Amino acid sequence: MSSSPLRPGPLPNKGRKPSNQIGRSTDFGGLLHFLAAWTIFLYLALSPVTLTLVGWHYLGGGSEVENVHPATYLLVLLFPAMVIIDARFRMSVFQQLSNVPLQFFIVTCLAASLYATIEKGVSIAPFVDTFLSTILVAIIVIGMRRSALLHLRIIFDLGIAANVILMIIGYVTQQGSIFGVPTGQFVDSFGSIRLAGMLGLPLSAAQILCAYPLIVLTATPSQLTKIAIARMGLAVLVIFTSLLTGGRTPAGIMAALLLIFVLYSALLQIIRGEISKPGAIFFGIGVALLLIVIPIMLQFGFFDIVLARLEFDNGSALARQFALEILDNVSTSDLMFGIPAASALAMQNEYGLIAIEIAWINFILICGLVFTIPLFIGFCLFLFRYLPKYCGTTVLFFSIYTMVLTFSYNSIWSKTTVLAITVAISICYLRTDLAFSRATASNASRTRRRGRTLRVKTAHGNF
Repeated sequence: MSSSPLRPGPLPNKGRKPSNQIGRSTDFGGLLHFLAAWTIFLYLALSPVTLTLVGWHYLGGGSEVENVHPATYLLVLLFPAMVIIDARFRMSVFQQLSNVPLQFFIVTCLAASLYATIEKGVSIAPFVDTFLSTILVAIIVIGMRRSALLHLRIIFDLGIAANVILMIIGYVTQQGSIFGVPTGQFVDSFGSIRLAGMLGLPLSAAQILCAYPLIVLTATPSQLTKIAIARMGLAVLVIFTSLLTGGRTPAGIMAALLLIFVLYSALLQIIRGEISKPGAIFFGIGVALLLIVIPIMLQFGFFDIVLARLEFDNGSALARQFALEILDNVSTSDLMFGIPAASALAMQNEYGLIAIEIAWINFILICGLVFTIPLFIGFCLFLFRYLPKYCGTTVLFFSIYTMVLTFSYNSIWSKTTVLAITVAISICYLRTDLAFSRATASNASRTRRRGRTLRVKTAHGNF
């Protein structure tokens, strides 16, 4: 029996424990996996705005304890319990922690966070919810049992679908809430209403809603199941709904990467001389949906917000230029070792900026190049070496998407759970054992078809 941590199952009875004890342990371990799945889903279900509404002062105004997402506390408690109780999960964790890219990322995150907190006076909360939560989520979901993983994928689908429905209803009715549930309406400087649903802020919603179809559509299924078709349809709907957030950069990156994926897949199949029937059907369905849906969306004004922001960015590009100027005015010594958080805020206010919208400039200003360069390398290793090891090369589309966004928003510098959410979704769809199962099913299907063809030819020959 394989001991791979990616295919969890009952441990063989080697006479060390009675079988009934193993059964009880395995059942309890399975329960922990499902609890972990629901805890990870809480990052999606409980946005910063939602937490504030229920009395958890996540955005400030409360104690330091409230500055961290409740799901992070739960994961910190569940993780050691899963390691202790579930032997296969423990093996997976040890295997992952022996991965050099992950080790490097953990060390550089820890070094940068401690330096920024102790030396520069920055709160530890952003580092906890941005990096610690992402690392925990990645390790847990990669080692998660298949049944719990598929369960997590379904509840992510349902959560995204609920958010899409909420946003569409909010847009059509122009109401700030539906039956007491906020639709996440924000009025921008153009006077247009930008929607985020239950995902908090429009920019956070844009990053999640653009990552979801990118992940789903690149994780092309090898079989035409009803669930696969439903997911593809949901992904197309999410693409159009993401326009209501007004997020230009995530939508543009997603569209470019999907186009590259389609062209690459088509070219690869032509070279191999094997045209994927499911892929061709899904492509045809996608084109048909676009031709049908785009005129309808234009009629209802779904593109108005994004088109307005493309026509006039309200100083967004200028804000990024100011961020570069701030960096240019820093002395060599401060560039190497960073400046206090209060000084960085004062420089930001001098330029009239609400925030410095490039994550890595924030890191350089506070942590200096001494800590930022290793952190950048560690982040690259996490996205481009660690994730592909367990999710295959297809995850690189998501990795590119995430990396590019760090140069467009303050994203990973600010306190956010978006990275944890999108990493969890990417692993749910792309973990290698799921891809192996799809490939096996596809090969079995081809073998059955060849067998039927051979029997027909033999029958014709005998006749």
